[in-house]
Amino acid sequence: MAKDEDIPGDAATQDLKKDKVCGFNRKYLIPKGFYFFFFAAQGSLLPYLSLYLKQLELPASQVGIITGIKPYIAFFFIPVWSAIADKYRISRLLFFISTIAINLGLLSYAFAPMDLCEDKSLRNVTKFHRSVEFHGIPYNISYMERVTEMAQDSSDLTPWPQGDQIAFEGTDTYHSAKKTQVFLYLLLVTVFFTVISCPSLTFGDSATVQLLRENNETHKYGKQRLWGSIGWGMMAFLVGAAVSKTHLCPPGSAKRKDVNYYPCFYTYGGFMLIALFIGLKLDFEKNKSEPDNVLLEDIEIAEHSSEPPQRKSVLKGIQSLMTAHYMIFLTTVFYVGIAMGLIKVFLFWHLKDLGGTQMLFSIMSGVNCVAEVTVYFLSSRLISSFGAVRVLWLGLMCYSFRLFFYAFVKNPWYVIPIETLSGVTTAGVWASLMSFVGNTSVEGATFTLQGILHSVHWGLGHGCGEFIGGFFISAVGAPRTFALFGVLSLADLGAYVLIDHFATKTESPGDGYEKVSTKKSPETGVDDE
Repeated sequence: MAKDEDIPGDAATQDLKKDKVCGFNRKYLIPKGFYFFFFAAQGSLLPYLSLYLKQLELPASQVGIITGIKPYIAFFFIPVWSAIADKYRISRLLFFISTIAINLGLLSYAFAPMDLCEDKSLRNVTKFHRSVEFHGIPYNISYMERVTEMAQDSSDLTPWPQGDQIAFEGTDTYHSAKKTQVFLYLLLVTVFFTVISCPSLTFGDSATVQLLRENNETHKYGKQRLWGSIGWGMMAFLVGAAVSKTHLCPPGSAKRKDVNYYPCFYTYGGFMLIALFIGLKLDFEKNKSEPDNVLLEDIEIAEHSSEPPQRKSVLKGIQSLMTAHYMIFLTTVFYVGIAMGLIKVFLFWHLKDLGGTQMLFSIMSGVNCVAEVTVYFLSSRLISSFGAVRVLWLGLMCYSFRLFFYAFVKNPWYVIPIETLSGVTTAGVWASLMSFVGNTSVEGATFTLQGILHSVHWGLGHGCGEFIGGFFISAVGAPRTFALFGVLSLADLGAYVLIDHFATKTESPGDGYEKVSTKKSPETGVDDE
């Protein structure tokens, strides 16, 4: 009889085991796989994309434009694509198109009209002979007449052969036109494909959150997204280390000591196709009925109220942004987005100028991955112990330390220990931002305020960091640029502390600000990351 009584329990245990695959919940394997391969693709290429653009001999200002325009395009077009998906219920189709576009967009960079391993010395000699012997004139007639007159009139004024001077000037003009052509090609490719590809991850996120909501486990979003960080870090290290050892330019090329990054593009394309195949298995269709249900609920509420409560909540949530606490909070959100964008694009650029190698960049990517994953797991304890705002202050301090170190470092290998702080500046800061919004947002306006958070940080902040960083580095150099933003980090921190001290005396504690310092927010998923 004892065995018979145990049967129901044994059956339940067997059902639980059936729902597990290698210790993971079977129904969440698809989101985990999608995030892993999607970000593994990006980790294979994006950390080294600025180095590839540097090898194309583009100035930092142009690199800033190419990379910085993406967040602004996404800022404007993601809502448009989302509205189209909701209206026509074609989320799966748009996910497929946008993911194909994000793949083709970056792969198109590899076809920029300039050979990374081109032998410049051979090209110069060839043009020298063409110019002197006037076979196949590569320039217009007026230009050659001017150069010929210069050579004839000043033949007795210079101690070196005039043919060398003619070839040098002609080659410079050729290089300038070639770089302009490359820049325009990359800019057009970026704009065109970003307009189409920008909602790809948004649709994947929406399908994942919908799956979690059906099981009342939206707080476990962090556990799914964490696999993206693992995929990014692993592939950034492995692919970067592999190309540094096996894919150098040929010995006869002018850049024989530089890394050939073309294999990174191939790896990116392969992983992104796997992510697309897995992502199509996400259930996008379950979102179809949700808008109708929400609409019916709103109609029923509106029958008993002169103004819908949802609209009141959104308006009240937006009004809360006018408080001093939220104004300095949004300013800080904007600034940390700038700092992250600057470091993301131009740190490797700066270290390359100091003599950094591809192996160094691969190790740094691995250190960043370990640091971020560790802090994600510890973030709930940090926030519950010190409060979201104080963790954000800690992130600003770490940003200032990192930026000052980059400004004054002479040996690029000394950067490796400092990269452990990226766990605080990336994972810690983002967890604190999400926790702050989750705790202080008005009921019914949570998604509105989190949408503002994403737009200000990942859109405006990141874009400005890449734009402004590129122009500053071109104008004053990377060391001074990093030092300037280190000062701005301290200035932002000082302003936040002062406003926190004085505004608390004048604003009502009912705005939820004080709760942020002591309360964990399970809704943000921090406890499970």
